[in-house]
Amino acid sequence: MAALIVTALIFLNIIDLSALSGSGAEPEPIAAIGDTQISAGVIAPTDTATPPPTNTAPPALTTEEEEAVIIPVTGPTAAPTDTPTIEPTPTEEPTPTLGPIPRGGGPGTIAFASDREGNFQIWIIDVDGNNPTQITDQQDGACQPAWSPDGMQLVFISPCTKDQDRYENSALYVIDLESGVESLLTDGSGGHYDPSWAPSDLIVFTSGESNQPNLYTIDPEVGGDPTPLTRHSWNYRPDWSSDGQQIVFVSTRISPIAKVFTMPRLGEINPGGGQAKEFSRGSEFAYNQPRYSPDGDFLMYKKSVPNSSSSQPELVGSTMEDRGLKEATIATSQNIGTMNEADYSPDGKWIVFESWPFSVHDIFIMSANGSNKTKVTEGGSYNFDAAWRPFLEP
Repeated sequence: MAALIVTALIFLNIIDLSALSGSGAEPEPIAAIGDTQISAGVIAPTDTATPPPTNTAPPALTTEEEEAVIIPVTGPTAAPTDTPTIEPTPTEEPTPTLGPIPRGGGPGTIAFASDREGNFQIWIIDVDGNNPTQITDQQDGACQPAWSPDGMQLVFISPCTKDQDRYENSALYVIDLESGVESLLTDGSGGHYDPSWAPSDLIVFTSGESNQPNLYTIDPEVGGDPTPLTRHSWNYRPDWSSDGQQIVFVSTRISPIAKVFTMPRLGEINPGGGQAKEFSRGSEFAYNQPRYSPDGDFLMYKKSVPNSSSSQPELVGSTMEDRGLKEATIATSQNIGTMNEADYSPDGKWIVFESWPFSVHDIFIMSANGSNKTKVTEGGSYNFDAAWRPFLEP
């Protein structure tokens, strides 16, 4: 009779045969299914039954048996404890890091015009606000600096007695930063201003000759007479694309309200050139100060409501593919204050601009999405016309 009972218990997998035989074999390891472990003493359906270790607890109840068991509860039921809610920490957008450049003054260098030592002159400063250095010493002042592609020369205009849209008597000059040598590039007939240096050779600028601003180019290595690119209406504020094949500019050719246009590098009146095409699309808005992104895929410009004292300008932009049909807002006067003359850093991750939140004009930088506004200049002087130096090769 005893033998029959033992045999039945072995069949039900309750008695370990190794225990009966006195074997010292190690118990089988705990099996795992997904994230759930099957502990000793729990009968789980498997293809091959695993013997439980010696002296195990009684077998676990099946699901049906657990549902049939009612455990009486005696005494008062404890009140549930309030579980504090942990608020998720907002994820901050990462701030781009200013990459070092070997010969550019630490993390970057910005050229600008300032009257901190009297009349307006060209200065350079590290992007962290250190090492302000005066570059020019023009008797009649200097402003509107623009960098050469190698970052070792600056083209600028003089005379410059204040920040304005047109400079009727100014000429173009070039200064070499290593030698300090300045050279006159144009005679300034009618006023030459708004210079922008192409990635290769030419400088494009605005000439106010005949009291009608139009665009011209000149080779700074050759000099000579400038080459006209546009005629009729007002055309001004040019900037080169990153590959030097396109020029963006502002024009009143289709409306008294200024709009943004693009054209080939040879202009629209020279062989090999092409017709200028409108880029901005809002008929009720005025557009100004266009700038290509370093990769050439995006145009940034200032947008405002003309003849409105209450309207504040916005810094917006559009891809070259959308050509103004879809605009992205980069920054508004409400979130960064008044702004002017925005320019990209060479990697396109930052924007330098002029702002005067407390009536003092200073140079600021911000991320290309309009966040992380940081002041660069100090001292209470008038600072404007900021231009970010190209990254320099070692």
